[in-house]
Amino acid sequence: MQSTNFLTAVLLTALLAQAGALAAADVGTRSGGVGETSQQALRAQESDYSLKLVFAETTGASLADVAVQISDRSGSAIVNDVSGGPWFLADLPAGRYLVSATYAGMVKTAEVEVPVEGLREVTITWPSSADQ
Repeated sequence: MQSTNFLTAVLLTALLAQAGALAAADVGTRSGGVGETSQQALRAQESDYSLKLVFAETTGASLADVAVQISDRSGSAIVNDVSGGPWFLADLPAGRYLVSATYAGMVKTAEVEVPVEGLREVTITWPSSADQ
């Protein structure tokens, strides 16, 4: 009986790990927003995504090359990417996530609730280089 329980636990752990890997692979992302043409293209696709992250300095200046990590409730990273512009879109299932965004070595975090329907927009700001 103990060997059956152990085997069941091992198989369940393997299946959960595989499901987590599949979930990470299934999250669609898109970034950009440098210039009006890129912003228009991303706006036209926003309905395909559930989360929009906006990166800026406190002055309002847009930021690009922001490292983005999104983790699920269990702490598993399901998105690891670098934003090619100030806007980052992700197609996540409804739920709570932890977003970690790194720019110029400074990490900012935000807890995000993604809705069942619609787009959740979160702006993450860093001090301007003039403030440092």
